[in-house]
Amino acid sequence: MEYVERRILHLSILTALLLAAGWLGCKTEPKTPPPECATDADCPQGKACEGGKCVVKAPPPPECTVDSDCPEGKQCKSGKCELIPVAKKAECITDADCAPGMACKDEKCVPRPDCELETVYFDFDDYTIRPDMKDVLERDAECLKNRPDYKVTVEGNCDERGTEEYNLALGEKRARAVVDFLKDLGIDQSRLDFISYGEARPADPGHNDAAWAKNRRCDFSKK
Repeated sequence: MEYVERRILHLSILTALLLAAGWLGCKTEPKTPPPECATDADCPQGKACEGGKCVVKAPPPPECTVDSDCPEGKQCKSGKCELIPVAKKAECITDADCAPGMACKDEKCVPRPDCELETVYFDFDDYTIRPDMKDVLERDAECLKNRPDYKVTVEGNCDERGTEEYNLALGEKRARAVVDFLKDLGIDQSRLDFISYGEARPADPGHNDAAWAKNRRCDFSKK
């Protein structure tokens, strides 16, 4: 009995020594969790991968704060260097900078509006400019000034009374009278030509005073 007790005591001491030496029942080390991410692509939008963890991405520093931070030809706008817009060169300053038939408006050449030249009428067997026709010719001159590209032929016409030769001469005198009046209003001679058709081109084929009054005239044709 005493022997058994000694054996038990020896075994107990041995077990205690083994436990103390770590030979029995090794302590389990806690497992290291896997990283949350390896690259930014593993993280949700707005986060970046740092040290295996997804963290809120810090906003990048501004590219600039003042214009001097930017290279030549750029300016600082909202923290970014942007190209300085180049001012568009004006197409024109005055009408003289534009092609014929064009006018300068808001620094651009735009088409001039069309205008119609009004017919000038004369009294019987006369080629002087009637008082009521002076206003008509002033409007015609204004039209020609607004359209410096217009070159016109003044066409002298007569009614059917009188000989063909007489009416051709009278039609020319009427056309010359209109040209001279327009020249006095500032229209250059180089833009004005004239011709006489005599009685050959009636506006009204009638044979009465009303028709004749319409035929004693000067028309304009644009070249």
